[in-house]
Amino acid sequence: MRATGLMDPSRKQLPALRKTGLRQRATSVSIVFSAFLIVLEIFALTQTFSAIAMGEPIIAVIQFAIFLFMGWRYGGILIETYLALNLVKQFQTRNYGATELSYHKMLQLWHLLPIRKGASVALAYSNFGLVRLLQGKFDAAEAPLRESVRLMESDRRAKKHFLSAIPINNLAIVCARTGNLDEAESLATRALKIYENHKKTKTTCGPAFPLIVLGWVHEERGKFLEAEECFERAYSLLSHEKSPAVILKESIEQARITCKLNLAYLYLMLAKQAQAEELCAELLHELSVSDEFFTVNGLRGINHLVPKLIENNQTALAEQLLEHAYFVARHHPDHPDAKILLNTYASLLETSGRTAEIADLNRWVRPVLLSTHLIAPARIP
Repeated sequence: MRATGLMDPSRKQLPALRKTGLRQRATSVSIVFSAFLIVLEIFALTQTFSAIAMGEPIIAVIQFAIFLFMGWRYGGILIETYLALNLVKQFQTRNYGATELSYHKMLQLWHLLPIRKGASVALAYSNFGLVRLLQGKFDAAEAPLRESVRLMESDRRAKKHFLSAIPINNLAIVCARTGNLDEAESLATRALKIYENHKKTKTTCGPAFPLIVLGWVHEERGKFLEAEECFERAYSLLSHEKSPAVILKESIEQARITCKLNLAYLYLMLAKQAQAEELCAELLHELSVSDEFFTVNGLRGINHLVPKLIENNQTALAEQLLEHAYFVARHHPDHPDAKILLNTYASLLETSGRTAEIADLNRWVRPVLLSTHLIAPARIP
């Protein structure tokens, strides 16, 4: 089960299970399967005690062996299901710190218990790395993600599954954010091939996620045409293709916002100002209707885009985007992108003669008036 951040504490809460159903189906299957395993374990243990009471030691030994084997073989699935359900619950309020602590404690317990270490623990390590990644702890996220990739590759069945692409791509994000662009490109390319070649994902939007990372890599290297191609392809997949069963709707919507922000920046870099302004206006209109999918993941794109908008005398557009970003960032003040955002916003206020607002801005208490100056989307003939 894979998830990304969903809602800030101050925003309207998402339903526990969306009627659109990807989370609902995945959660229901996990709960039913885990309940079935628990019932079988209880039955095996009960039969063991019954055999002992009836003076049948051989049957008691056999039943106890079954109990131990099932605990070893399937105990990891029970723990991973518990962690995944807790992950979804905590992410409704974007409580990444509490989720990280939960994963840290359960993974320590997992290694102490005599249970199989395979794909289940690999997924747990992947989500552990993910929650650190969402907090901007890029260096700390690297170790669990590398362990997840290692465990996936050591599991004969898991390494052939498209799920193996998830920790690989998340590790690619870490590498891209820490400046290791060569490895980021290599990992994202691996993840892309897995999605494109697996029968369950080759006709889905799965490939969009490594394409976004490849777009970042090209962008950082100044290869704006290649980056534009990656983001446009990713956006098309996210908009028109179905999603793999384990990728949540929230992840899809957040990725679409990421694509729009990066495309707007690239259009400006490629002197396509009209297209950039149209895309910004469209995004602002969407956020005015519902901004529940605008998360900390979008701060990087804002930090790249806003200075270029200001440079192109689009200060009003820039400030509206900064308003949305500030609303999110003030709930994650320690995130590296939030700190950059403060400097960007302060620079805009200073150049527009509003230095008196900077003190409140830096204390994260500046009022946010998102509804007072919204731009309608540009109409395309």
